[in-house]
Amino acid sequence: MGHKDKVDLFDLLIGKVEYSFGGILISNDSGILHNSINEFSTKELGREWFNIYKDTFTKRQDKKQQEATKNYLSTKFNPGLKKLLKDIEADTNTFMKSFGANVKISLDFDKVEYQGRRKLTGNNINLKIDFFEKAIPKHQLFLNEARLSALAISLYLASIKVNPLTGALKILVLDDLLIGLDMSTRLPLLDILKKHFIDVDKDKQFQVIMTTYDNVWYELVRNYFGTEKWKYTEIYTKSLKDDDFEIPVIINENGYLERAKHYLTEKDYKASAVYLRTEFERIVKTICDKQKIPVCYHKNQKETNEPAQQSYTLPKPHKPTLQPKLCQSVCLPNPCNRLSGRFCDIPRSNKTK
Repeated sequence: MGHKDKVDLFDLLIGKVEYSFGGILISNDSGILHNSINEFSTKELGREWFNIYKDTFTKRQDKKQQEATKNYLSTKFNPGLKKLLKDIEADTNTFMKSFGANVKISLDFDKVEYQGRRKLTGNNINLKIDFFEKAIPKHQLFLNEARLSALAISLYLASIKVNPLTGALKILVLDDLLIGLDMSTRLPLLDILKKHFIDVDKDKQFQVIMTTYDNVWYELVRNYFGTEKWKYTEIYTKSLKDDDFEIPVIINENGYLERAKHYLTEKDYKASAVYLRTEFERIVKTICDKQKIPVCYHKNQKETNEPAQQSYTLPKPHKPTLQPKLCQSVCLPNPCNRLSGRFCDIPRSNKTK
């Protein structure tokens, strides 16, 4: 991106093709939309662009060939690309609202034009940004890291959505996404995945795979999605006795309750009790979070003079399904250092910045 005045997304979305003047292919880098179907031609957009570019470099440019290229660009490629960009723009802005970033994008594309042998112009998709409804030039220098990251992931996910959704397997792999950013920026991502990629019609569902080194993020994701439809696995290495070799260790997580049962059978009653209590806390916190019921929390309850039970007055319009006194009077002390302060700052609204 650097310090350019404009951010051009054409190569990123469509792909980059380079030919030498001798007609030799130098590079053909696929874009995110390479397999997206052009509604006006029913062909893959990336392959279309490659063939158009190839023809201008390798074929004899007689009048018939020139007219064929111009006609295809004006009736097939350009309108098809505009339609896809419109869909991407709409979905990106929807996702950005979930992040509460107050940012709106537009993808500025006019048309690709044939100008003669080895010359195509207009292959530019400029990203334009409005911040609080005001156009921001050089937004890459203006927006902070959190908003830029939210913009990047929103644009990427919107581009993935317009790819073909037919077929038995659609995989979305997210490797340590948004690592280093605060939880208020990460949490909306889970809402986006759930609403637009998981809890959708079966033919539009994605198999989502998330990987991370961050144990707090791992626990938060597990708490958010639950264990009914998700599988959680921990992978790490273990040194052998001679320290010359390491072996992989794979642990399939089945939840705190299963851990408690495991340690109970091993007669490690203290560990079993800790995990049983942790599961109870998880259930209470999940219920209170969904019902938007305040939960009193102290990092170390022994250091506070407040009583273990503290009442809150709920807003009148709010009618939780549980008896209010149950959750109003629950205070959750820190059960062990592993879980210190992980879930208690979960935002109560998707609008949290």
